[in-house]
Amino acid sequence: MDVRSAAAAAALSTAALPRLETSEVTLDNGLDVVIHPDRSAPLVAIHLQLAVGAAEDVVGGTAHLIEHLMFAGSPKAPDGAFDLWLGQAGGENNAWTDLDWTAFHQVVPTGALDLALFLEADRMGALALDAAALDRQRAVVAEERSADAAAPHGLDAVALAATLPGGHPYRRRVLGGPDDLAGLRPTDAAAFHRDWYGPGNTTLVIAGDVEPTEALAKVERWFGPLPARSPPPRRTGLPALGGLGAGEIRWVHDAAVRDDTLYIRWPTIPRGHPDEPALDLLADVLAHELSVGQGGRLDPARRRRGARTASAWTENRRLDGALVVAVTARRGPLTRALAEVDRAVAALRVDPPDADELARHQAQWHAHLIRSSADLQDRAARLAGCWLTWEEADCLAREIRRVHAVTPADLPRVAQRWLGSERVLLSVVSDPERALPYSRRVDLP
Repeated sequence: MDVRSAAAAAALSTAALPRLETSEVTLDNGLDVVIHPDRSAPLVAIHLQLAVGAAEDVVGGTAHLIEHLMFAGSPKAPDGAFDLWLGQAGGENNAWTDLDWTAFHQVVPTGALDLALFLEADRMGALALDAAALDRQRAVVAEERSADAAAPHGLDAVALAATLPGGHPYRRRVLGGPDDLAGLRPTDAAAFHRDWYGPGNTTLVIAGDVEPTEALAKVERWFGPLPARSPPPRRTGLPALGGLGAGEIRWVHDAAVRDDTLYIRWPTIPRGHPDEPALDLLADVLAHELSVGQGGRLDPARRRRGARTASAWTENRRLDGALVVAVTARRGPLTRALAEVDRAVAALRVDPPDADELARHQAQWHAHLIRSSADLQDRAARLAGCWLTWEEADCLAREIRRVHAVTPADLPRVAQRWLGSERVLLSVVSDPERALPYSRRVDLP
């Protein structure tokens, strides 16, 4: 390790790990509440995260559609009032749905905390659902699907998920298919909301300019009267990947793209698994090895600057995960791109990066984790994620320690264990003739 890298690694290893003041309470109706005071500005972030996502859909796209309908009116806040009243108070809000979770977040001036909690509790209690509201939101979701389809690589993630076997909960499309929501009735939407949108299925984080005792009293006032409801059981088992155990499966997705792209997806681990930080760092090392113009493991003579770009990442969800490599080939066949990935993976299985290189990637992860908690809204979301993963709201120090605990020897170990023959190869091409040989067409949901 050179002098600069050694100094940087020493500074990180001895730096005081960040600590966030938090208090955690569970109300009698099951609502988990995390309060984090930060009086640096007269603002409060509110983050609600519900244990329901597209993996729980019976009809594709339902969880995401209910997220939209949460803004379409509730008993004491008619259609449009949520955004209007918050805006008049100087607040802003948004929401998202993924495969595992649905979340709603707001940032408001300190004096608007009561208003924000009242609005959230009112729409958790019930929604003002009718056919007109449902039709409006169905149209909005259809526009989102159209926007994805119009983007050059907008459906790549959908195609990659569609390579999972039938019955796999992560095969579902968050937005649903074009016809999935056509028959959904207001009574169906109300039943989904009643089943999943109870306090016992929700984590509420309040972060910002609050006094914890007073903030908790406000939560009790607005959320305490909501009745306890047990949600349906979440999905637990995963279907056998079928065929993957004997080797890779190749798929092709036709798209209007300028450059062919190859995705390699290895099934791995769920969030919180002991190998998670080592796989995160392995993905970073792989991306570096495949992208740099010099100094990497691949034969420099085989590199063609500008001929391709590469990235790699992990997807660690509630039930399982993946390590994905994406290579965009501007010149040359995808078979060459696959060969380069295979050489890089084979090298990492037996020859780890040195301590100097690993320290650089660890420093980048360290900085990323710190930045992820710098913004008040992002910090509230991280506190919710920590609580749901570890039942420990302030897990920032834990996650940083996990990153720095990875050694060079861990990378070939996890590469050997997880990056084996069981994988999916997806060619995204404008001409199917340029796909990897023996690929079969993937049908999008």
